[in-house]
Amino acid sequence: MLKSLRKPKKNRALRIFFATDVHGSDVCFRKFLAAAKVYEPNVLLLGGDFAGKGLVPVLRNGDGSLRAELDGNEVTVPADGWAQLTAGINRRGFYATQLHADELAVLRADPDALDRLFRSEIAAQAERWCQLVKERLDPAVRCIITPGNDDPVDADPVYAADERVEFPSGAVCDLGPVAMASLGLVPYTPWNTERETSEEDLAKEISSLLDSLPEGRACRASCQSAAAPCATPSRSTSRRFRCTATSTSREGCSGWAGPYA
Repeated sequence: MLKSLRKPKKNRALRIFFATDVHGSDVCFRKFLAAAKVYEPNVLLLGGDFAGKGLVPVLRNGDGSLRAELDGNEVTVPADGWAQLTAGINRRGFYATQLHADELAVLRADPDALDRLFRSEIAAQAERWCQLVKERLDPAVRCIITPGNDDPVDADPVYAADERVEFPSGAVCDLGPVAMASLGLVPYTPWNTERETSEEDLAKEISSLLDSLPEGRACRASCQSAAAPCATPSRSTSRRFRCTATSTSREGCSGWAGPYA
């Protein structure tokens, strides 16, 4: 009788698959979900900076063709090439928006309207990703998404309201053998993102989260680290949690990207 060369599965109390900084890439998010079949985790954890980096205007030419810039090169495709062009833009972490030249001029003159359009794209993508989780992820695997400082708050209510996705922003959630404390705040940066605070207030936020845990409760912390805080929490936490720090390497989310901005 031939023996299987595959090693028997170990009985694990908890396995977490952690990813971060997908920045609006649908391909990366699908790979994140697909990882559940490969690594067999109990929890998929997307630890912040899920939003795209900006909008790429796609101009409609008079003959119906579409024009945009990718990687510094102007690209023109026929009208039926929209899906392929959009996918190429999204793989780079941006949202394609199809416009006439006069529509682009209006948005360039109205930063508030541009900001609303950008935020609406982020929220709409969050709704699509929640649907993908329902369709593709084994119900036995938990999907937890937490925000980062590069994530505008507009996606928060979408994830928080979804029945399949868990969104413990600024909260502690129970993972069984351990608890997880999640915080998307960072110390002030030069980019003035939406989830920034002073180092002193950040230390208070961390302490407040950890103070809610029973003494001796093992905890894993998912925190952003766009800049390293000098202040420390008011109580010693080094023996109580492991920290998964995610970093930010770009200058925050912006409205436009590309030559037509």
